[in-house]
Amino acid sequence: MNNNININITINGQASTVFNDNTIADLINTLNLQPESIVIEHNQKIIQKEQWSKIVLKNDDSIEIIRFVGGG
Repeated sequence: MNNNININITINGQASTVFNDNTIADLINTLNLQPESIVIEHNQKIIQKEQWSKIVLKNDDSIEIIRFVGGG
């Protein structure tokens, strides 16, 4: 695939662009997120961490990133 083509996705309700062959794992790395402290919802389905590198993002996909915050 051609890495120079961007697609439009939504991340936590905000419009964003990524390369057309990016996976969920690529997105997590790009955003510098800690995989052990987040849950990913892709098009309204919770995605297991083991699947992140297998799901290629497509135009108009919706991603919700839920972060766990410690405290007490």
